[in-house]
Amino acid sequence: MLDKKLDKTGIEKLRLKVGVTGLDIHTLKSSELDEHLTLGAVPKQSKAASLSKPVFAYLIVKLAQERGFNLDAPLDNFYKHPRLEGYEHRELVTARKVLSHQSGIPAQDLFPDQSFRFQFKPGDEYAYSGTAYKYLQDVIEKHYGKSLEELAQEIVFGPLALGMKNSSFIDRDHKDPLHAAYTLKTTAEDYAIFMKAMLRNPNMHEVFKPAISLMTDSWAKQKVENKELQTQDLQAIDSGLGWLLEKTDNGIIAFHWGDAGVSKSFVAMNLTTGISCVYFADKAQNGLSLVDPVITSTVTDLNHGLNFVMGKYGYQRHSVENLAEKERFETWDNMKYEIPPTMRAAWLAYLVEKNLVKKDYEPWQNTLVITCDSDKAGLLVKLIEHEFEKVRGEDDSATIAEKDNKSILRINIKNPELYQKFIEKLNTEKWLPATNTPQETAQHKSPTLGKK
Repeated sequence: MLDKKLDKTGIEKLRLKVGVTGLDIHTLKSSELDEHLTLGAVPKQSKAASLSKPVFAYLIVKLAQERGFNLDAPLDNFYKHPRLEGYEHRELVTARKVLSHQSGIPAQDLFPDQSFRFQFKPGDEYAYSGTAYKYLQDVIEKHYGKSLEELAQEIVFGPLALGMKNSSFIDRDHKDPLHAAYTLKTTAEDYAIFMKAMLRNPNMHEVFKPAISLMTDSWAKQKVENKELQTQDLQAIDSGLGWLLEKTDNGIIAFHWGDAGVSKSFVAMNLTTGISCVYFADKAQNGLSLVDPVITSTVTDLNHGLNFVMGKYGYQRHSVENLAEKERFETWDNMKYEIPPTMRAAWLAYLVEKNLVKKDYEPWQNTLVITCDSDKAGLLVKLIEHEFEKVRGEDDSATIAEKDNKSILRINIKNPELYQKFIEKLNTEKWLPATNTPQETAQHKSPTLGKK
């Protein structure tokens, strides 16, 4: 079912290219497992982070359907949380508003010694809040006299429920307290079981009813003003209960993501066709960078949803256009330019001074990124490859991608000390200043290239 451009070999090449240690991908068709792809080293259990939220929403809806909980009644009716005592609007907070992120409860811990106020009147806006989920967790624990984990084992994980045998809200080391918003530990296989159950049970489609538009998201609207998002991205997305929903030409897509630091995850379901995908990446800060080509080739185009997640939260995104096999990716070893070593500094200074190159750093993944006009790429490579070869390790890489008549050089050095040595060399080298042409500058001394 995976697109021919993203078969096992293709995905493996992309995984190695961006430095993701392990990938675990499950695809489903009509709520049945269609394909499972594991690449690299995958842990027995992963921290799913915010993928906890759809599971918690499922739990709450099941409580409403089977144990008398009311999604639209004030939570005060079930438990008067002391942390919210005396605050205006508390009587307007319901489970539905919490699960769809329109409670107005800010994203801060519910400790008595912290200042607190509602961000807005509940129901007026969308504002992502894990703290509101914890508030709802406290309510159901008090109301039913059981912990979140006990309820989850009974209703979601256990053998008499969905049979998610490798899932729990409890940390194996018991270091993290239970939290409905982010402490889920699970596997891609278990999460695929959960998604199959969602698709098969029409009674659970309550979670997929649009509750509020992301056009009410103040933070996202600020991103629009800063041109990091577009208005049409927000117009296309609603919040359901624990899920975001994008309206596409191929149906409604429910999606969510998880970020546990070096473990990243993303799930998407086409509610019209039943085609779904579970994506878990391990030991990679840029683990979400391959979501675009994988989800696009399995579920459908999720353009606005991915724009929202990547743009609002600042994740790196690689699309099919710049990662698929049809694009021209090549190591700089294949570039054909021959530049005499004595002239390399002059040429580099010329390109920098004429604003023909742009240099940037991604320190959290030991990568230097240089963007230049495509016709200058081979030249630029030869100017700096000598320093790279001095520190280059077996797993280090230097690649070139082309897009919109620009070449993007990415130099990745796994060893942090060698990476720093390489960067310091580029920043302290006495490059020759360019006045007219490189040949005319060879007699001049140079200033240093400034750091970012």
